[in-house]
Amino acid sequence: MVHHTIRTKTACVGLNSVCRSSTPAPFVMDKKTNFDSVPAGATGVQQSLKINVDTATPTAIMVLRTATSATHQRLHAHPAFASLMRGKIGQAEYSALLLALYGFHKFYVGVSIDAPLRCGRLVDDLMVFSLEHVRAEQPPCLTLSAPMSHAEHWGVEYVLAGAAMGGKLLAGKLDHLLGERTQIGRSFFVGDGPARGSNWRDFVHMLEKALPTALDQSMAAKAALQTFEHFENCMNRVVAERTGRAT
Repeated sequence: MVHHTIRTKTACVGLNSVCRSSTPAPFVMDKKTNFDSVPAGATGVQQSLKINVDTATPTAIMVLRTATSATHQRLHAHPAFASLMRGKIGQAEYSALLLALYGFHKFYVGVSIDAPLRCGRLVDDLMVFSLEHVRAEQPPCLTLSAPMSHAEHWGVEYVLAGAAMGGKLLAGKLDHLLGERTQIGRSFFVGDGPARGSNWRDFVHMLEKALPTALDQSMAAKAALQTFEHFENCMNRVVAERTGRAT
């Protein structure tokens, strides 16, 4: 078994100089494990991007996947996506989901290189429902500080890049609302289209180069976990506004 401990330092950075402090969070990985080089849920390309691991030294992708696994799996079953996953989401619910996604990605503009592009796609989708003006009033869902270190930056990018991988499945669940064979209204979920698989492989390659040490990987894992939790907070807001109660 490989025991890996997350250690990060206290920092005051980002919006309103919010301070955060981390505590060591140990997690365990089997030495002989079959890890996929794509996030869980990216079934369209999962088999073609599989990597096999037989080493006592965890790779960056292994560390990030293991540290965020529980939160990632919980998000798969989040009520905010329930109607969409069934292919039965209505216009009002879909609009609320798009606004929440915009609020999440808006927080990372200036942090993630891809966040402005994804915000732009969300604005295009909101325009279909004449809601593009609402985005100016939509605050970021998050209150914690933005990551500042090199390693933390890659932890955030891991979450955002992985989320884009799962968009293809969700895009196909919108035919009843938007019509078939059109990207209008779902450009965020369509994302990079056929290029998404090769883009993810390139990203994993860069990730491994960017996080060569255990300390780098630990700091990135901490930031990735916080980013997943921030995303969950945004989705909780969607459900709370829909049902009148917090999840």
